[in-house]
Amino acid sequence: MNSKTKIIALISIFVISAFCPVFAFAADITLPSDAVKVGEKTSDFGPIKSLTGFYETSLNKDRLNSFYNRELVRAGWQKKGEGAFVKDKKIMVIICESSKNKAGKTEFLVTLSNIPPKEEFLAMYKESPESLPYMPIYPGSIQIYLLRLQGEVESAYETGSSIEDIAFFYKTGMLKYGWSLDYDFNIPDQLTDKEGIGLNFYKPSGETCSIRISGSEGFQRLEQDTENNQELAKNVIAVKYREY
Repeated sequence: MNSKTKIIALISIFVISAFCPVFAFAADITLPSDAVKVGEKTSDFGPIKSLTGFYETSLNKDRLNSFYNRELVRAGWQKKGEGAFVKDKKIMVIICESSKNKAGKTEFLVTLSNIPPKEEFLAMYKESPESLPYMPIYPGSIQIYLLRLQGEVESAYETGSSIEDIAFFYKTGMLKYGWSLDYDFNIPDQLTDKEGIGLNFYKPSGETCSIRISGSEGFQRLEQDTENNQELAKNVIAVKYREY
């Protein structure tokens, strides 16, 4: 570590501990009595997993926010921002539409998260990332974590470079490792107005590699320079490589 103070901020709308079954947290999700589930998804982000439920209710946005501010606080949750609550190392985030849909219902999503101990991340944190035989490492990036699992490797890095520069680097650099770009796509960021970029690569052998570049999805690091008191937001590169 250099003289700068490193602050890890876990900002997530889908974080559930990799060491706990996703369904174990479903009972903790608080809902209005008339809420109807219209969808559900789980997501992986390295050592982090998530459970998000999509719902509809007759309550408008203001009444829905009032419901959660009242009921979650009553249940022991602490409000940590607009639509965000924390309890027992868990975080619940509620995002709802401003207006009702054609059926007269308000659509909203609830994500329940478990924040893993900081020590788990620091153990995998490296200022000089490990080299990988199947892809290049973005120059000057810092390794947040690297997990070797059965048949796949998941890793994440942070850098101060722009999302566009990072995407260009991988679109050209992956070709030298024998990859072909299958498709790219935008990643909507529900916390900021800045969109991320996703890149999916493949090889004839069946190998696949997904690269997601964003400023806040999953988590974002803030590096505070104690000398000039400036804070620099870092972009995150999340990689999932599969052998087949």
